[in-house]
Amino acid sequence: MSIRTVIDSCVLRVALEGKGEENRKALEALDDINRVFMAIDFVALELIPKPIFNKFKEQACFYKSFFDDAPIHVEVTSDVTSLALRLASEHNIGPMDSLIVSSAIIGGADELITMEKPTKPMHKVKELKVTSLYTA
Repeated sequence: MSIRTVIDSCVLRVALEGKGEENRKALEALDDINRVFMAIDFVALELIPKPIFNKFKEQACFYKSFFDDAPIHVEVTSDVTSLALRLASEHNIGPMDSLIVSSAIIGGADELITMEKPTKPMHKVKELKVTSLYTA
């Protein structure tokens, strides 16, 4: 059975540009054949505009391909934003992180993979498994 997975923007950045152990972990997560990836508009918004604006075609292509190839796309709805408001209020999660987490929950994700430290507020959410690839 496939693990429905949301990949946070920081994981995609590290997979493309990172070095060392974090890069290895990010690439390993993206290469996991047991995962089905979910496209979240808020993650795309964090990643795609800057490389397009700065004409970094390879970088923009990498990010766009990830979202275009994802078999599951989570729509932005009022349910997503309502849940984001609740999660941000309960756990002190930042605005964009709360939108990403709420999209993952509403979309039925099994897991959100991030590079955020395990001490960050998003890890307090009980409705979703949040896995950190952070290395000190």
